[in-house]
Amino acid sequence: MVASHVSIYRGRQLLRQHELTQPLEIGRQRDGEPLLELQHVTDGDRLAIAPVDDRSMPRSFLRLVPTPQGVELRNLHRSVAVRLEDGGLVQGEAAARLHLPACIVHGEYLIRVEAADPSSVSAAELNALPSATVAPAIRATSLGPLPQAPHGPSELLAWFQAVTALLGSAISSNDFFEHAARGVVELVHLDAGAVMLRQGGSWTTAAQHAGRFARSGFEPAVDWRPSRKILGEVFFQRRTMWQVPSRDITASMLGLQAVVAAPILDRSGEVLGVLYGDRRSTNISDTVEISPLEAQLVETLACGVAAGIARLKEEQALLAAQIRFEQFFTPELSRSLAVDPGLLEGRDAQVTILFCDIRGFSRLSEVLGSARTVEWISDTMSALSDCVVEHEGVLVDYIGDELIAMWGAPVSHSNDAQRACSAALAMLKALPAVNERWAGVLGEPMHVGIGINTGTARVGNVGTARKFKYGPLGPTVNLASRVEGATKYLKIDLLITAATRAQLPASFATRRLGSVRVVNIAEPVELFELCEPGESWDRLRDEYEQALALFDAGQNAVAAEMLTASLVHHPSDGPTHLLLARCGECAPGDNPGEIRASKVWILPGK
Repeated sequence: MVASHVSIYRGRQLLRQHELTQPLEIGRQRDGEPLLELQHVTDGDRLAIAPVDDRSMPRSFLRLVPTPQGVELRNLHRSVAVRLEDGGLVQGEAAARLHLPACIVHGEYLIRVEAADPSSVSAAELNALPSATVAPAIRATSLGPLPQAPHGPSELLAWFQAVTALLGSAISSNDFFEHAARGVVELVHLDAGAVMLRQGGSWTTAAQHAGRFARSGFEPAVDWRPSRKILGEVFFQRRTMWQVPSRDITASMLGLQAVVAAPILDRSGEVLGVLYGDRRSTNISDTVEISPLEAQLVETLACGVAAGIARLKEEQALLAAQIRFEQFFTPELSRSLAVDPGLLEGRDAQVTILFCDIRGFSRLSEVLGSARTVEWISDTMSALSDCVVEHEGVLVDYIGDELIAMWGAPVSHSNDAQRACSAALAMLKALPAVNERWAGVLGEPMHVGIGINTGTARVGNVGTARKFKYGPLGPTVNLASRVEGATKYLKIDLLITAATRAQLPASFATRRLGSVRVVNIAEPVELFELCEPGESWDRLRDEYEQALALFDAGQNAVAAEMLTASLVHHPSDGPTHLLLARCGECAPGDNPGEIRASKVWILPGK
């Protein structure tokens, strides 16, 4: 009786090995039966390889019976066929002799049966390269010595140049497969080449190329069959192998093949497929032997295909990540994040936050209706967003009629506050064009309020596992939102905090408006107006800041006189009107404590 060895896999995981000395039943676990533990039964042994809840495996699936000639497979189930990796089927309650080595495939389970003594199955016909094939993610320091080449160094160099050109012209996975199959024939001088892919426990042909047999009526799709034996060996050993028939070729053995196969590995070393080639005899004088050098060249082609596929997958992943990131970031930053996603990990960062809100949105949307409102908001937000992207900011979110943007993360720059303020000024410049497009529909010009603050925030994915959302959280963000709300009460378009103002060069035109206490934030904040410089605005700034200094010093009457004079030239200035009203609330003769308290204006709402 031939001694046999059984190996049982689930995917790539080896579950159990067993020396087959008596009949072995294999199936699903029964209630109370141990999993993967050999049980002695009346007519041999039994092994439950699938858990009790795995309904894909019958309780009694098959029996392997050792015989003097090898191993017999008996299907124990009435309706479920046993599938062999070479394509054969053993129907319900039927039996078949296995030609070793043999593989039985059932879903994710694979049962491999081989002779305990390899020489008994003519394993001497199989040859393997001494080193395992290298996965594309691993960079070998040296290829090691190649077998003695049958040609000179110049021809070998030309061969490698041809391989490089061949694979370099491929732009997709299918291209790599087609080029590799052709390379086996044209560069290694075999008679047929193919790429076989491993899919769902079976092999499929991804590409074929026929050499001299194509000119003699050879039909690859009809006449060509790969050796399932060598495919299985390459898959399990993950190394290049070749099979040479007996040298005693007679006329009755014409058409005998010598085959070679090299694994195509992914970055983790798993076998994606096999690059396969064969050489045939058409007359007695033909030499079909495959040399170690030819096997090495086939492996080189296979490694080139593996590296190309890995590169394509990496590029596709990077492109997908870049497209995802471009919803929030500039194209340049998106490319950086695709390469180094670690930049998105949560951390504390110094950031500048911008809130921009459309004034009168509820009233205007009621006039427009839902459909036109969506068109109007989309057009407006697109124009505002362009300003953020052009100044290298991050689009954090759109909340109804509000846009939130950030500078300083995931990559920081020394001038992030300047970029944010420049983007805000660009937004105000972009509004007239948007208003012009919608003037006939809205019936009035649209206005926005913009608030900017700089400080430390927690930055990262503030969304969930289901929805990615990169942005900041913390008091710095809350204050920026409140500053934007203050624009409504001061009746100006753009406000920044003292923290942001401190990071701006003198070229930015700002006006100090005083201290404000906003809703739900205890500490007062110093606010500044930011706008485009001009002679008229410079005069307004100087007059207002002088009056504010007098107000802070308790000289309300003098401050009121200056503000009243300023309104002659700037009758619509909101901060001037507000400060003048506050001067009247703290008239001379009031308690000094009340005058000091009036320096901080309490914002009446958000």
